[in-house]
Amino acid sequence: MKKPFVPFVFLALLLTACGGGKPVVNRFYVLEYRREALPNQLENTGHLAGSCLIETPLLDPAFASHQIALRENTHEIHYFSFNEWANRPEQSLEAIMLAYFREFPVFKGGMVTAGGEQSDYAIATHVTRLEVAQVRNDFHARLDLEFRLSDRETNTLLAVHKASREEVLAQRDLNLFAATISELFVGELQAFVSKFSQAIPADE
Repeated sequence: MKKPFVPFVFLALLLTACGGGKPVVNRFYVLEYRREALPNQLENTGHLAGSCLIETPLLDPAFASHQIALRENTHEIHYFSFNEWANRPEQSLEAIMLAYFREFPVFKGGMVTAGGEQSDYAIATHVTRLEVAQVRNDFHARLDLEFRLSDRETNTLLAVHKASREEVLAQRDLNLFAATISELFVGELQAFVSKFSQAIPADE
C-alpha cells in the first residue's frame, strides 16, 4: 500500500515558501522643496521690514508620526506596514519652508526657527489632513492646511490662508504621493506669501 503523497507535497511547498520568499524591504519617503514645483514665479514683492519666526508646523495626531496614513473609508484610516516617512512630517514641512524663504527672502531680517532669536513676525502652520486616499481603483493625495501670520510685538493676526487640496495620482505609487504632497504644500505656501506680502508695508 502506497503512503499518501499529498502531505509531503504540502510540506515541500511550505518549506519553499518560508525559505525562498523575497525579503521584505522597508521603503522611506521624503517631503522636500523643489523649485520646479512652483506653479509660477512670485511677483516682485520687495523685502518686508523685520524678521520672521517659522514655528514648527502642527499636525493632527493621526498624521504626525512616521507612519503614512491610508484612508479607505470616511472615518477609517490604516497605516502602511513597510512604507514610512523618512522624517516626521513636521520636520520636513519646516525644512521646506526654510528652503522656500532662502530662495525668496521676503523678510529683510531673515527667518528664525523655534528657540532662535527674537523676531518681528511669526508664521504658524496647522496641517489637519495629510493622507493618501483609495478612491475605487485610484490613489488621491489629500492635504488640508492653514497658515497664519502674526505680529509678535502687538500679537495681531495679519493674514490667514486656508486650503483643502486633493489630487488624483497617475499611479498607485507612494513616491508620486510624496512628490505631490510636497508640490501642493509649496504651492499653498506661495499663495500665502503673495497674500500677506500685500498686507505688510514694504521696507523702502
